Amino acid sequence: MKSIADLNDFINANDVYSFLLTYLEILNTYGSLEIPLELNMESLAHQWKDVLPAVCQNASEDFYQQLALLWFELVTTYQETTTDKSFDFKHLIEILHRRQLENKKFEIFAISQGYVLSDFNNKAVSVYDISYDFSEQNLIAALKQNNAVIFLIEFFKEALVNTAIKLPKSSVEDVLKAKFSVILNSNYNKNKSLFLNKVVKVYLILVNRFGLPVSQDKIKKSIHYLVTTKINL
Repeated sequence: MKSIADLNDFINANDVYSFLLTYLEILNTYGSLEIPLELNMESLAHQWKDVLPAVCQNASEDFYQQLALLWFELVTTYQETTTDKSFDFKHLIEILHRRQLENKKFEIFAISQGYVLSDFNNKAVSVYDISYDFSEQNLIAALKQNNAVIFLIEFFKEALVNTAIKLPKSSVEDVLKAKFSVILNSNYNKNKSLFLNKVVKVYLILVNRFGLPVSQDKIKKSIHYLVTTKINL
């Protein structure tokens, strides 16, 4: 029988998929756990952090972000199959189990089935139609014009081909401000706080949607989103 102790083992193994599957199985059997009340990607990771049992509070920020991404995809898929406003945990488990059979690793699941995928399908520009060639001219122009979106597009593109470019691996605003402050000052001699705040704001949107930029696929998804989506700053 699955138990809360199993949840902690999955956290230690950084196995987000098995964690959520087991969490739902415990809920379906005992009803003794909580789930987030709102499907808001901006706050979903924090919601999970608030509802998890005390013994599960050793999860990393990245674990919470990946859990939020998987939960968002699962719930939105569930909502497409029923008009029932309450959760049928058995149904959620079935959906999650089918996804596991199709995608053996959570990383593949997050990239290929991430919750923004439906947005891609509705846009005229395919992710494969985007140019990923880095333009130093565009980057310099973005810095001069204080255009955070164009700057990040080129910054991500450069990271695809230049291993010396280190994308910040954090979803914490203060940490990102500190990291981007160093990047902007050291690499581009740019120290305007207003521009820094805009860069961090856009970067947080991407991290909350796609998770940390730890693979080329995630970086390309971020570039595609920035190119095809209007972001109000």
